[in-house]
Amino acid sequence: MCIRDRFNVEKNCYQIKDLGKGCGTFIKIAGRVTVRTGYMVFIGEMHFTITVTPEELVLKFLGNAKIKHQLKFKTSARQVTIGRKKGSTIYVASGSFSRTQCKLIYENDAWKIMDGDGIKGSTNGTWLLANEFFDIDHDMTIKAAQIIFKATLMPSKNS
Repeated sequence: MCIRDRFNVEKNCYQIKDLGKGCGTFIKIAGRVTVRTGYMVFIGEMHFTITVTPEELVLKFLGNAKIKHQLKFKTSARQVTIGRKKGSTIYVASGSFSRTQCKLIYENDAWKIMDGDGIKGSTNGTWLLANEFFDIDHDMTIKAAQIIFKATLMPSKNS
């Protein structure tokens, strides 16, 4: 596996990053995550990259002929849903997708992604490639190749 971890002294936490070799290291999205240009999201059997500008969100789908190669959304759209539910912004007729697989929401001058519909998470999760260092949180789910880990942070013996 090609995972790099480190302890960030300033933040007092461990961090994880994919080294760019092999099948990738992904973090399961929990809560709302602010997205940035260069992020790659994996859902179902497809993945897409994200580009964010002040005016729009661009999703570039890779290796999937079911969806137009690149989709653009103005910030005025406020919300983009991906799933197999009729009426989704991006409709995918696949059993590996939940009715609402994930949502991208524009709030507080930033695009954020969340798994599921905001109330209920998706069945298979929405995964973010760890292409930069991410803080490891308690109960974070990490996938490296086909192995899934759950992080459990233990209190320091000095606490």
